[in-house]
Amino acid sequence: ARRMFIDDVARVAQAVQQTLTADKINIGLFGDLTPHLHAHVVPKFAQGADWGASFALSGEPAADPAGADRIEGAFAALQIALAAAA
Repeated sequence: ARRMFIDDVARVAQAVQQTLTADKINIGLFGDLTPHLHAHVVPKFAQGADWGASFALSGEPAADPAGADRIEGAFAALQIALAAAA
């Protein structure tokens, strides 16, 4: 089960990086208070405010000047990339 989980995380990370043309991907694996494991797959961009630092787990998300249209387009592209990688 662990191997399948990590394989899925790697597949998602590759799709996120390719679809969003991220400069790198940060992956965080957590399971603190309850017995579970989950992953954060976070695209990083060289011109981004958090470049060179780990991603924040709290606080406000960064504003996206392109707004909801960019997010919806990225989500649709990720769905296609993940389906192709399955």
